Amino acid sequence: VTAYNNVASHIAREMEIPINDLHGFVTRAGCDSLIGDDGVHFTDDGYALLGEAVAEFLKTLLNNKYEKV
Repeated sequence: VTAYNNVASHIAREMEIPINDLHGFVTRAGCDSLIGDDGVHFTDDGYALLGEAVAEFLKTLLNNKYEKV
């Protein structure tokens, strides 16, 4: 995942595309507490935290967009 993220981040920065690093978010928050027993899907708390992270990221983008207008 890290190698793919590095390439994607490089391209996104070159194209000035905002990045929401959810992999980094999950890693910092603690995979063990956010990933379910199957090792693939998030727990309910994990999905809730991801939703909050995405919402905050989008709010920041929208606020910055409208501040420039």
